[in-house]
Amino acid sequence: PKTICTPEYAAIANYAYHLDSAKFAVFLQKHCTQQLGVKHILADVTQVNSAKNGDIASVTTKQQGEISGDLFVDCTGFSSLLLGEHYKV
Repeated sequence: PKTICTPEYAAIANYAYHLDSAKFAVFLQKHCTQQLGVKHILADVTQVNSAKNGDIASVTTKQQGEISGDLFVDCTGFSSLLLGEHYKV
């Protein structure tokens, strides 16, 4: 818990909240797909395709072919195909 004035990495109490990340992921997926119109695609990324400005235009996947979108979440683990390979982060 923090107030708007609390500095970054500081706390006003000596406790924190913990949650089950697997359950939270299921909650987010359900909320986003059912309430916000997000399309969730589970597939293996084989290639990242760049736009002219360097952004990610699309990804090519083993199961679904080429997928374009407005937001890509890098869940490629240690491979880090989007962040590491594409953006060199």
